[in-house]
Amino acid sequence: MVVLSTWVSPELSFGDIPQKISILDAYHELLGRSPTVRQARELINQSEAEARLAFSKLFFTFGGSLTAEHKKDGLLVGSPSFGGEYYNLYNAEMKLTQPIYAGGSLWGGYQAALSTRDVNSVAEKIAERNATQSLLTSYFQAHFSQDQVKTIEATLKVEQEAIATTRQRAQIGRSQKLDLLQIQTQVALLEAQLAQAKADAKTSISNLLSVLDMTDVRDVDLTTDLESFELQDLINRVKKEPFNVLEFESIEKQFNLLSEQKSVDLGTNLPQLSFIGTLDRNAYTKSGLTNNDANQWNFEVQLQIPIFSGFSLYAQRSQYAAKEKELEEQSKLVRDQVIASESQALHNLKAAEITLKSSELAFHLAEESVKEGTRNYRLSTIDYLVFLNVQQSYLTARTTLEQARLTYIQAVASYFVSTGHALEPLVQELHKRTKG
Repeated sequence: MVVLSTWVSPELSFGDIPQKISILDAYHELLGRSPTVRQARELINQSEAEARLAFSKLFFTFGGSLTAEHKKDGLLVGSPSFGGEYYNLYNAEMKLTQPIYAGGSLWGGYQAALSTRDVNSVAEKIAERNATQSLLTSYFQAHFSQDQVKTIEATLKVEQEAIATTRQRAQIGRSQKLDLLQIQTQVALLEAQLAQAKADAKTSISNLLSVLDMTDVRDVDLTTDLESFELQDLINRVKKEPFNVLEFESIEKQFNLLSEQKSVDLGTNLPQLSFIGTLDRNAYTKSGLTNNDANQWNFEVQLQIPIFSGFSLYAQRSQYAAKEKELEEQSKLVRDQVIASESQALHNLKAAEITLKSSELAFHLAEESVKEGTRNYRLSTIDYLVFLNVQQSYLTARTTLEQARLTYIQAVASYFVSTGHALEPLVQELHKRTKG
């Protein structure tokens, strides 16, 4: 069990018990808290609302109006009402308008809204994927930074024990003052390294909490002692599963959206057909509005035919031709980037696997060397300079191993992303292999 702290001021403390967060917990928190993911979801909600709005335009509109006028007709106008005297005119009207055909822009507007929703849905998937990839890096970076602190603390403890041993030897003439000075120098250097390692661990935890948008949390408990870092079985299993490169899907959805938007805009240059029904009452007195004899109504089918619009149709077609060409070029660029990314991810994964195995071997050898060196130094069969080299090799091997483990996780995640596979199986696998 590894406990990491943000080391913030006591005023920000929300309790003495650190919050326990596994990699799976962090993943679920991320999906609910990440600002980029939430923003992408709100764009989906917005496009769904726009789709409902566009769909509503397929139906009729019905409304009414009530007006009251105080008028006077000029005497010079033929047959002025009431002989040119002041009079009141009241009107009550109800009107129904049903669009029948609008050059395809009605249905096209609804389809464009749905296509916008589809584009935003892919954007949400990309946001979740990128956020998860960032989480894997920040989560295990936090653990490995804290592990570095523990390693230096353990080495420092050995050095402090060596000081006691050297002083005892100096008293009986079996050790020189130079050995003691060298050990004290090494202790001072380790204390400096420890201070920097703790600062790095604080930064790593802050970065993790920032990714999770959990800045109100002070302490977290990360259960990240993995039993094994070998993920080849998972990789082989995932290779057999269906894949979906989100960048390709996004381009496809953008092509669909562009097509629908083109139908909407160009549809304004085509004839439009509507049915209009009107029922109204006109009266010179308020009471006259309740008289059925004041009714008048009409039903009409209205056809509007655009004849000239300043060559806007030609300009719109040119505009959409350029947009289609731009999107085609973007598609080629995305395809090349995905191919290059997949190739690079595969090479990086192979290199990370080799580096991890070599680093694990080097660390195991360094562990044995430290045990043997400690025993030999206590028995005075080696001098401190040899023992110091052994400890430095151990620290280097430990640091190299932790970095190799982080690089391996990053390489696996990048390989999953570049080949169009979801990262959730990787998160699940890392969680299953976690002790705690």
